[in-house]
Amino acid sequence: MFSIDLLDQSAHPQRRFFFGDRVRVGGRSVPRAVEAEYFAPDGARTRRERWTLANVMRFDQSAPSIGCARLGPQTKVQELPW
Repeated sequence: MFSIDLLDQSAHPQRRFFFGDRVRVGGRSVPRAVEAEYFAPDGARTRRERWTLANVMRFDQSAPSIGCARLGPQTKVQELPW
């Protein structure tokens, strides 16, 4: 698994994300599973969430394309509230 920690200015953890193995979905490589841990200001873990892809199928090249949003350099990173 690959993980990312988001820390506040005092180096206390705010969020931790774990990413599982990757799979091709519609021409994109996406993680098959994501797990997130959320921390209180004192560093105690407040909750844990897990998301997984289900029923992943081979991409059908003959199917009509579906538009999707793209994040560009102007996209703002969300502030993490306490």
